[in-house]
Amino acid sequence: LYFRNPLKTKQPSNFSHRLALGMSSSAWELLRRLKEANQVDHLALTPLAAQSIENLHPGVLVGSLSELLSTRWHKGGLLIFVGSIAAVVRAITPFITNKNDDPAVIVIDALGNYVVPILGVHKGGGDDLALSLAVELGGIVVSTSNSKTQGLLPLDGFGDSWGWKRSGS
Repeated sequence: LYFRNPLKTKQPSNFSHRLALGMSSSAWELLRRLKEANQVDHLALTPLAAQSIENLHPGVLVGSLSELLSTRWHKGGLLIFVGSIAAVVRAITPFITNKNDDPAVIVIDALGNYVVPILGVHKGGGDDLALSLAVELGGIVVSTSNSKTQGLLPLDGFGDSWGWKRSGS
């Protein structure tokens, strides 16, 4: 059960950088849907995925995951991966610093059936965005955060939408 106040939810346009990355050619259709729905600003593919797609738009970024992440890993950003959670975890591990500075990271399967927020779940707005994406794609959110599964208030992000800042040590 999810409670979401649309006035307090971090919408896709509130992220400073919005990128969707496809790790195989099967991701292409969903990547295009995300772009057409204005969920992301840029699309990216790995070289292997890009080589099998005909008439690839010139604006699509092509590079290894590590190359793409090194230039697109920003605080306040959004990274949507279409592919395997295991591959995403391996790719993002060297870039992870802390929950205050990491971007929201969401993984979606190529059919859009499962939307899984991985990082930036509370503070980064990943949980709320995952729910919005799942509704739009006709999929479901797979959330493993303790606050969601136990019906608790996520204290690490409480008050962020009102501009409150955490103080103390």
